[in-house]
Amino acid sequence: FCGVDRIFTLLSTGPITLTTEGRAHTVHRGEPQEFPGEANVTMTLGQSPPQKALNLMLSRGHAQGEIEVFSATEPLRGRDQLSPHRGDLVAVVVFDGAVTLRDGTRVRALEAILPTRTAGAAGLARALRGAQAIGAGPATVATVQVLRVSPCADD
Repeated sequence: FCGVDRIFTLLSTGPITLTTEGRAHTVHRGEPQEFPGEANVTMTLGQSPPQKALNLMLSRGHAQGEIEVFSATEPLRGRDQLSPHRGDLVAVVVFDGAVTLRDGTRVRALEAILPTRTAGAAGLARALRGAQAIGAGPATVATVQVLRVSPCADD
């Protein structure tokens, strides 16, 4: 993936071994791993069953991104947990458990919440404020943020 920066985040229980350019390291669930798309990358499951991952791919020089994983044990707070730190909030992915939105919509494990065309990223954050984990335990949630970068921006 020439010209692409990747952020790989394991959604399943793991762990896995991720080898990037010959350097192996153990990756646990919810730990974002960043590497260039040109890198030679292999993954070893070991005794783990098949795994699922969130793979954010960004055009180098045009966008930067961030994936932040947290446990939603109480109602989500827009300012603390859902406000973009570096860019636009483009998705929220439920790793496990389930989340109920303000309007009563249930979002289950491995489902994503995306901004609407009319409300955009700000509307997504508003819709999620006060969302609550449902079921027996907390939900694990990841926010995906993207910042558009001007190719001519000073470093």
